[in-house]
Amino acid sequence: MDRIDLGDEVVDPLIGTMIGRYRVERKIGQGGMGAVFELLQPAIHKRMALKLLHEEYTGRQEIVQRFFDEARAVNLIGHPSIVDITDFSHLPDGRPFIIMEFLQGESLEDYLQEKGGLPEAEVLEILRQICSALTAAHSKEIVHRDLKPENIFLIRHAHQPMRVKVLDFGIAKLRGQGGEDAVNQTQTGVVLGTPTYMSPEQAQGNTFDADHRTDIYSLGVMLFQMLSGAPPFRGKTFASLILKHISEEPPHLGDTRKDISSDWSRIVAKALAKAPDDRYQSVQELLDEAIAAVAPKAPVAAAPTLESGAVSGGHSPKLLLLAPLVVAIGVGAWWVRTRGNSDNEEPSNGPALVAPSDGSIAAAMPVADAAPKPQPPDAGLPTDATATTAVGKKDAATPTRDTKNRGKGLLQVTVPDSWGLVYLDGKLLGQSPVRRVIPAGAHKLRIVNKPLGTSKTHRFILKKGKTHTIRQRW
Repeated sequence: MDRIDLGDEVVDPLIGTMIGRYRVERKIGQGGMGAVFELLQPAIHKRMALKLLHEEYTGRQEIVQRFFDEARAVNLIGHPSIVDITDFSHLPDGRPFIIMEFLQGESLEDYLQEKGGLPEAEVLEILRQICSALTAAHSKEIVHRDLKPENIFLIRHAHQPMRVKVLDFGIAKLRGQGGEDAVNQTQTGVVLGTPTYMSPEQAQGNTFDADHRTDIYSLGVMLFQMLSGAPPFRGKTFASLILKHISEEPPHLGDTRKDISSDWSRIVAKALAKAPDDRYQSVQELLDEAIAAVAPKAPVAAAPTLESGAVSGGHSPKLLLLAPLVVAIGVGAWWVRTRGNSDNEEPSNGPALVAPSDGSIAAAMPVADAAPKPQPPDAGLPTDATATTAVGKKDAATPTRDTKNRGKGLLQVTVPDSWGLVYLDGKLLGQSPVRRVIPAGAHKLRIVNKPLGTSKTHRFILKKGKTHTIRQRW
């Protein structure tokens, strides 16, 4: 199918045609292997994206197979931080395509070109979402093998948190799906990936032996670039670049940027270890250390246990599948690093928050209590019951279950997949999750997430001896 030349403008003949229920609206972009178009479902005005393989590759079965592998990999994983693919097929001329969700935003590559090195807390938030997606992929024995800023997409909407999408599982390695390497068609000795972000084992063509730790190496390269503004290795030729990955030690991150935690240098160096056994053995392990590098070393309230009770915030009671508490602490560093007190902060009745003038991470976060030991569901709840003797008379010597908590109830607050500072009746309780015995009666609770510039107020009545649960989703 030939393109139409209209003077200086070349219009792809696919534009304006129908593919199933979708009309091809415009070309979004083009690469060496294919092109991406915007689709529109006219009846409901739903937008999708069409990823189309170039015609010259339609006869190469291994490339076509790998192209469709992306659809299979994405749907095997099924994670909100991975671009969703809904269909795949062939055009009448034989060109294979996949239909995927339409994203509006920019790639991490474009963002880094504009900003250079990013603030630590922003790096941590991007890293957190990438690691969440990779943890889901690796749990299904799927290795991406082409992680790079171009394949990380940042979505920003007003008054909403930034969302990260991992793209392009086209050369992903799927293990355990009907064979040792059933879907992947690559043979040992074939170099796959992008040279700047390629692991040493990939650079040497050991594609069969490359496991999930090859993604950890590529993630280390991206971390170095997000923090310093440039990748650790550069070369004028493909050969010189992959040789550096194989044999040359990366530069020390602390030599390229002085205003960040020294822990980052150690984290990046471990992720970039030449031998897979010397790297982090999971992306979660890497993320945990990154959180510890950025987040203040302060105790927080224990995560609440499953309990019955009223739930506010617009969500029905469910099992609380909480994100790791440590992630909530780490993302909280957004506030400490980049913000001071602002108008949407409750009156400061808790510890002072400090945003150091030198741009470093503050050394403390406001918390109410050290983490309490796990308790049974009813532990600490107030009760009016009074112990009695065998003859039924009240025995003053027999202690009540919890006399000091009479007239009180239990409040627990969680912010799944994120975090928030919790204020009760204008006073700071601490950072979510919070579990606290408070007086029964009417209360006003406010949850603040300063990096997102948003807050939510809940009004509720706590009954004596009862539990009130609030789960806030931003």
